[in-house]
Amino acid sequence: MKLRLILLPAIFQILTGLALADSQGVFLKAQKENHTVYLFGSIHVASEDMYPIDDQVITAFKESEALYLELAITGNEQHIANVVNQASLLEKGQTLEKIVSKETYQKAKKAAEALNTPIELFQYRQPWYFSVVLSELKMMALGYSAHLGIDLHFQNLANRLNKPTFGLETPEQQIDFLTKAMGKDSDFVLTQTIADLENLDSMLGPMIKHWKAGEDNKLGALVLDELNKYPDMKTWLLDKRNLNWSNFLMGLKNKKPIFVVVGAAHLLGPNSLPNYLESEGYTLTKY
Repeated sequence: MKLRLILLPAIFQILTGLALADSQGVFLKAQKENHTVYLFGSIHVASEDMYPIDDQVITAFKESEALYLELAITGNEQHIANVVNQASLLEKGQTLEKIVSKETYQKAKKAAEALNTPIELFQYRQPWYFSVVLSELKMMALGYSAHLGIDLHFQNLANRLNKPTFGLETPEQQIDFLTKAMGKDSDFVLTQTIADLENLDSMLGPMIKHWKAGEDNKLGALVLDELNKYPDMKTWLLDKRNLNWSNFLMGLKNKKPIFVVVGAAHLLGPNSLPNYLESEGYTLTKY
């Protein structure tokens, strides 16, 4: 479950030394007749050494007519906050302490306190809310920032260039996928999150290294090996969304190229967004 950090987009935007070269990332072009879609795989949190991004990526972005993100944030912040606040609430009469075992609750309390956060903050919230908030706090403690995330970088660049930005899905859709992916086993969600937090630093290092070097195969092996342990999660967070997005993108009639930034895991493996497009007659070019 820990690799949700490169799957989940801007609702949470969770996910050193000097860079030796521009970061290549996961970058492809999908083309069918006059329809060109650039696909760039993101990690939703970053550090300063992940920049600058490779020139060919920036050139493709600048020549594109519009930017498409998993979720467009700018100008939508209050609505997103309202959706998350409402969707994360437990049913009336329930508390986090009541829906998990005593042992799990004590572990969750200890994990929250280790990040200077009182467990009371999560008392009336769904377990997935604990998971994403604690994950973000842990990444901040490790020196990563959503403000440096690849998604937000391109959204800010689009704003400066007056390039229109659109979302591939709504906040409500993202919450729906997230809750279905996490499942109903509250104890499992919390205990797995706590275990993931302990290993987060060692997991992120190789992931970011492969991303910067454009080593798709190595990144894919790392990501998919972990996700295949959780088939229901993979189905909801990857496969179903990739299919939805491919259908959406194929329905666009842009005469100029469009630039799509999604979590890197969406561009890797057999049920990836590029593979769905290829199955519909698009030609893929890997950069």
